[in-house]
Amino acid sequence: MEYVTNWERRGAPQNAREAIVDVLDARWGVVSPSLAAELDGIDDPAALKRLLRRAAVVDRPEEFLDETLMGAA
Repeated sequence: MEYVTNWERRGAPQNAREAIVDVLDARWGVVSPSLAAELDGIDDPAALKRLLRRAAVVDRPEEFLDETLMGAA
């Protein structure tokens, strides 16, 4: 069984948000401050994982934005 500290558990959502921003930036070169703020409000690990996967596969940034703004949390 893997041991995860509280410090690691608290850092996981922030790491996931940063990964989402990195993927979006790599694919389209820009991440709006409003999207970054929207992501900052999401703490659910499952939602963040789903968003990271979506960021990697959507055809257009608008598709990702639509899903995010529709309440991913």
